[in-house]
Amino acid sequence: MAGITQTIPNFNGGISEQPDQLKKPGQVKDAVNVVPDPVWGLYKRPGAKRITTNGDALPNVSSNAASTWFHYYRDPTEGSYIGQIAQDGDVRVWNCKSGKEATTYYKGATGTTAYGAGTEKTYLTHTAKEQIQSSTIFDTTFITNRSVTTALTAATATAKVHPHYAYIDLLRTENGRQYALNVYDADTVYDYRRATSIELGGEGDQDTVDNTGTHERNDTLGDGSGSGTCRGIGTQVIYYNGGGTAPAKKRNLIFRLTITGQSGLKAGAQPDNNGSFDADDYKCTYHRDLTLLHGGEGWTRKYTTTPLRWLSSTGADDLGNGGLLNNNQPTDQGTIDGYTGYWSNSDTHEYHNANGTGANRVAMTNCKYGAHDGHPAQYRIRVTDDEIIKTKGYLNGNPVGIIRPKPTPFDADTAVTAETILAGIMGEIDHNTFTGTGSDGAATYSLKDSGIEAKIIGTGLYLYTTDANNNFSVEILENDLMRVMQDTVNDVSKLPIQCKHGYIVKVTNSEDADDDDYWLRFQGDNDLDGPGTWVECAEPGVKTTFDNTTLPLVIQRNSYDTDTKNFTIRIKHWDYKTRTVGDDNTNAQPDFVGKAINKTLFFRNRLAFLSGDSVILSRPGTITEPDFWNMTALTTSATDPINISAAGSFPTTFFDGIETNTGLLCMSRTQQFLLASDDTIMNPDTVKLRSISSYFYDETTPPISLGTTFGFIDTSGKYSRFQELNGVAREGEASIFETSGLVPTLLPKDIDLISASRENGMVFLGKSGTDTIYIYKYENRQAGGGLQRVQGSWVKWKFLNPVQYHFAMDDSYYFVDDENFLQKINIVNSSPNPDNDIMITQNEEDYLVHLDNWIESTGSSNSYNATTDQTTFTFSWLPSSVDYVYGTDPVLAAFSTDMSSGTQADISTHEEATGTVRYGIYAEAVSRSGTTVVFPGKWGSANGKYPFVGWVYKYQVDLPTLYATKQIGDGQFRSDVNASLILHRLKLNFGKVGVYETTLTRVGKDDYTELHESGEASLYHASDMPWVEEDIKTIPVYERNINVDVRIKSSHPSPATLHSLSWEGDFSKLNYRRV
Repeated sequence: MAGITQTIPNFNGGISEQPDQLKKPGQVKDAVNVVPDPVWGLYKRPGAKRITTNGDALPNVSSNAASTWFHYYRDPTEGSYIGQIAQDGDVRVWNCKSGKEATTYYKGATGTTAYGAGTEKTYLTHTAKEQIQSSTIFDTTFITNRSVTTALTAATATAKVHPHYAYIDLLRTENGRQYALNVYDADTVYDYRRATSIELGGEGDQDTVDNTGTHERNDTLGDGSGSGTCRGIGTQVIYYNGGGTAPAKKRNLIFRLTITGQSGLKAGAQPDNNGSFDADDYKCTYHRDLTLLHGGEGWTRKYTTTPLRWLSSTGADDLGNGGLLNNNQPTDQGTIDGYTGYWSNSDTHEYHNANGTGANRVAMTNCKYGAHDGHPAQYRIRVTDDEIIKTKGYLNGNPVGIIRPKPTPFDADTAVTAETILAGIMGEIDHNTFTGTGSDGAATYSLKDSGIEAKIIGTGLYLYTTDANNNFSVEILENDLMRVMQDTVNDVSKLPIQCKHGYIVKVTNSEDADDDDYWLRFQGDNDLDGPGTWVECAEPGVKTTFDNTTLPLVIQRNSYDTDTKNFTIRIKHWDYKTRTVGDDNTNAQPDFVGKAINKTLFFRNRLAFLSGDSVILSRPGTITEPDFWNMTALTTSATDPINISAAGSFPTTFFDGIETNTGLLCMSRTQQFLLASDDTIMNPDTVKLRSISSYFYDETTPPISLGTTFGFIDTSGKYSRFQELNGVAREGEASIFETSGLVPTLLPKDIDLISASRENGMVFLGKSGTDTIYIYKYENRQAGGGLQRVQGSWVKWKFLNPVQYHFAMDDSYYFVDDENFLQKINIVNSSPNPDNDIMITQNEEDYLVHLDNWIESTGSSNSYNATTDQTTFTFSWLPSSVDYVYGTDPVLAAFSTDMSSGTQADISTHEEATGTVRYGIYAEAVSRSGTTVVFPGKWGSANGKYPFVGWVYKYQVDLPTLYATKQIGDGQFRSDVNASLILHRLKLNFGKVGVYETTLTRVGKDDYTELHESGEASLYHASDMPWVEEDIKTIPVYERNINVDVRIKSSHPSPATLHSLSWEGDFSKLNYRRV
């Protein structure tokens, strides 16, 4: 057999569950409370400092198993905060620097009250801890309850100013036009007749027709004023209203009568002696021309006006408004229909009945036109043809909505204004009555009686009703004169520039589609009717407001006193933007409404909700008041919210996500999706959500970032797996590798604690309620044009008590155990922080003191007994479940770094196993009773040395079976399992080390344990600790390699750092011939 020696250069490979012959050099069977570091070696993890104000555990911690924890980092001054949400929604928050508890406020509907009952606590109430999810964005922590269904409140968009309305916009003013309209609530059609032609009847009582020719009157030029000219000639437009009641009332018959006269000698006229003719010798021959200008309403063929007087009016009566002779007329022609009369020679114009007696006479003054042959100038106007007009205008069963105002003057010289037109329409609305004949007798109805009011606004007319059940429609007869707008338009260019303030219309762009419609509201200047602008708004009555009591709420640090370290926390419902435009088609409710939100995230300056199979992102830059509604319904904007659903091969429900360089990685139970955009700016048109991998994911733990890769927990099997996602890109599938592949049974089922320190390359995994945390230590380096993982190691940390919650932040690892002690471990070995670690210095070298849950005992009640040389301390925080004394595991220890005064006997360590007493600065408790504990030696007030008190924890490394190995490639080794190897000795190369022990477990023999102190008596003072910066320890073995296991253990506050191992032995190939 040949002598052989080999070296394992480091033990940074961590735990491997492969067979020992397959392990790479540097991998071990087990590694407890260690950190595998490429620079520092396999060193004992730093101790855990208790974060407390008075030594006690965190106050007011809920013991309910469903209570959930959260944390967030504030800033370097305040550090981190840790909080708990109890099952009943009670929130407690503690500062991770001071251990102080916040004064907590719930900002409820009744104001700000400390621990007040409100809807905040209702939202936070839960039955399982995974229902509560936290996400910290800037200095605000969003809390999401996965069991709460989101909803909208009953609040709706601004209602219409009136339930039903119409605005009639006057487009133009024109002479000789009727501005007519129909107002109706049913399609019932009413028929009325309109004159289409008229004729001129005879003079006086005659019934002859001479419409186009001439008609001579015995009219002398000398009569009347003796002017010698034909009198009563000219043109006049006659407005005539007949009798009857609406809607059959005869009205608005308008015609033009033109009378021309030609003077000439009478037949048989003789000149006088001078050959001249007198005025009486002349006569006037008249020609009459009749033109129908407006057929009016209610006029039937053959209808005759009897009588119609000679036309000379300038008054405003029902016959006209323009005189032929510029003489005044009677003011009420309607009272004298049916009478004949004559012109008197006086200034009083009278109509008499047929017998001329003057009975029933009506006196009319200021008639300057003289009599002619005792007869007045009278004509008959006959309707010779008509047409039937079908129109709507029924309101509540009465035809009062047929609005036919008097046409504007046909005289082009008479100015027509909007005011007079609108006044005419209003007058018609006010006076257009209908007398019923039904069971209610002769009741009179009008538009107003039908519940419709009218108001002139600007150059238009506003019709409205206050009764929601009293709908109506408006129809314009002449579209070039007026335009009606009710609640829908299809051309925004035709909207009026003056209107009712608050008037709302729906703009319909497509008749067969609703997805391009939008709503506008008229905003009057100074909120008044009249001029203004149209602004986009939401559909009246559409729900607009999220019920923020069903949406994620926030926890914020409200105040912090840098002197006292006191601080306040505010829990409040967050404000979310309301819908201000569109409707459920053009600005639909986000997909989370009516569903539970599973996670709140922040991505590309947008707040993101994961709900069901959808990812919903707010408009960018609205984190202080998230806006999940479109800015406008007119078009799609790059700043609109994003609402996108997954299309996968399995039913998808998103539970969590994490931001990557290429997009938002969204996690469902069976698939992983990437939300990304091909464009630089992500917007609703460019965003995509596609599947990139299909692996099981445990929704109770969030995914984490390892820098360039992303890790998540898979609990689908008997044990948990830690999966790592790499190569996340917009196109193609990502690559997945099982990081825990070398330790398939290491991670227990239902891992529910996960955190990462990317800066230190560490992932912390655990199961709440257990005392073990599983660490994945990794390091990536640039190689071959990219990052290459040069280390991937698994180790374990064991603590005194089971862990409830943990997190890594700012180079520190924090955890809360089931005794509610908050503890902190400084995970940066290269730069110990005196504020966080116990340290001693020897020969200008710093050494960490390794105790868990340690605390300074300064101020603790204590008493020294000189007879027993023991000091008794009283600790109110001392747990009562375990003795924690010498000979137990773990053990409570006292440690002092103060060696500035006193003698060696001041502090002693009792080592019962060896029967010796070492003088130093470390002691283990020898007894406890309740809250009192006894340490050997003089401590506390007796000599001013108040020790650090904490629990000793165990550093342990179980080495694998050692084989002769040969490197066969880059990073590949082969163990010679067929050879015979007798191990003679091991050489352990340590870095900083103090007290430790090695145990050889040998087949068929007792275990051999040796305690080592890294120093020799001649090399340190009795008061110095036996710690050195480097040490090499030789361990004799003399066993066959497969018959011995080696364990290295340190159950002492001193450091332990294993750098490498060399072994020596006899080696034989033992080659056998194959058969």
